[in-house]
Amino acid sequence: MATAGFYPDKVEEEWKLLKSLIYACGCQVENLQWSDVNKRFQEGHTNILALVDIVLTLPASSADAKRGFSELKMTKSDWRCRLRSSVLNDKLTIHFLSEDIADYDPMPATYLWNSCGPRQRRPLYMDDYSESDGEDSDLGQTDGKSI
Repeated sequence: MATAGFYPDKVEEEWKLLKSLIYACGCQVENLQWSDVNKRFQEGHTNILALVDIVLTLPASSADAKRGFSELKMTKSDWRCRLRSSVLNDKLTIHFLSEDIADYDPMPATYLWNSCGPRQRRPLYMDDYSESDGEDSDLGQTDGKSI
């Protein structure tokens, strides 16, 4: 921590000094924002301010961690006990970082998948797609027949 410029032994001393400076400046403590304190009293109080910044980044609850372990428990059951940790990590990452299914529009991903690759998957698939409206009513059928 000393290489990062943080000295824990100075925190208590800086905390006492910072409290007295805040009350001495005549600020209303109830209306004081942390960002204002951090800007105004940065000089000479780097250790206590860094410690408070670290504490403020901690989550208020462990609900996200509990949800993650619950999802992991449902995924890695007796039937799927041989899943590698990298596969589990990828699955949980997709699960937690994906947008809600109600908000997801699959058409751009579908068009990208159909147009990429070593060869085109469905050559006439994008003929009816218009970028202006973003909708394709017949989903790739050009003459009423499936391709």
